[in-house]
Amino acid sequence: MNTWFRPLALSGLCALTLSACALFDKDDELVVAELVDFEHQFEAKTLWKSSIGNGVGEHASRLRPAVSDDKVYAASRTGEVAAFDKVSGKEIWQIHLGEKSAEHWFARRRSAMISGGITAQASQLLLGTERGLVYSLDPQTGVEQWKAVVAGEVLAPPAVEDDIVVVNTLSGKVYGLNAQTGEEIWRFENLVPPLTLRGLGMPAIANGGVFMGTPDGKLNALILDRGFQIWEEQITAPSGSNDLERMVDVDADVIVAGETVYAVAYNGDLMAADLRSGRETWKRPYSSYQGMVMDGFQLYLSNTSSYVYAIDRRDAVELWANLELENRQITSPAYVGSYVVVGDLDGYLHWLDGNTGSFVARMEVDSDGLYVPPVVEGNVMYVQSRDGDLYAIETP
Repeated sequence: MNTWFRPLALSGLCALTLSACALFDKDDELVVAELVDFEHQFEAKTLWKSSIGNGVGEHASRLRPAVSDDKVYAASRTGEVAAFDKVSGKEIWQIHLGEKSAEHWFARRRSAMISGGITAQASQLLLGTERGLVYSLDPQTGVEQWKAVVAGEVLAPPAVEDDIVVVNTLSGKVYGLNAQTGEEIWRFENLVPPLTLRGLGMPAIANGGVFMGTPDGKLNALILDRGFQIWEEQITAPSGSNDLERMVDVDADVIVAGETVYAVAYNGDLMAADLRSGRETWKRPYSSYQGMVMDGFQLYLSNTSSYVYAIDRRDAVELWANLELENRQITSPAYVGSYVVVGDLDGYLHWLDGNTGSFVARMEVDSDGLYVPPVVEGNVMYVQSRDGDLYAIETP
């Protein structure tokens, strides 16, 4: 396999804090795999393309679109939020959450620094910002329903169930907010080590519990209506001779299926735990900050080296591994039809056979790069690029 060199970018792995990035030598280089040739089994089709502001630019923001009913919702880091018709891509409404700046003419606005969102429901849209604000918007008009202030950057989409919005913040504080008013119901605080990745996973809510990873390598369970801790389980214990080696953040979204919770840590392990007790069911050494997706009994995982794995979630048996996208900063996987799909730093989407891991299709979507996984509904994926372009792509 041919390879080429590029400077160490770390836009995902360097979703590290600035102090962490300073630990790397500027001359360090990663070997980034070239794309291999293969026989395409099909051609994906772009149904429509639209745009939302300037996207996230070079910021390590995981802003991704959301789909609800007949609309697709998307946001830019600076503050634009818009709704698009799911079939045609036509913009229905757009608002700007940035405050007007008195320092500039022509009603320019400050960046809202949107980073956690969007969570879409029939009755509200939820999103958060690096300024510690959580917004609830009317999905039909974009009108603000309420705004709440929390003590920490909101880098992950809020989760909501039973009229409670759960917000995870970079400061380690987790909030339960009233979904109708935004008022605080409860607050819980996780320990934050001196050095962490700059990222957070979206909490999972199931059976009256809230399940989330923590910056110190744990899986945590809280009671949804009160915020009391039910249990916590160490996924990976910090080890190493310096703070960088000891980072074990659980930044990927947690997945709940039946009576089992699945979580993966950076510099650590993939673990399955009993939902009620937190007791470990199995554990395997996979390191990831991007995350995973589930289909049936299979977990599909992107690791820190941009390898893609399929793991049987019942017994942790590795079913296949694709190592041919090494260091291409791939997204967390999505699953459409019978295919695993990941995006990469050069803006390509790659379709892998869900049973074998072999490449079956590839599509260049946007040269500015893809940082978040596609959002799937049926056989259509909604993909947002770094520069704010939004695509609807159909898999045959």
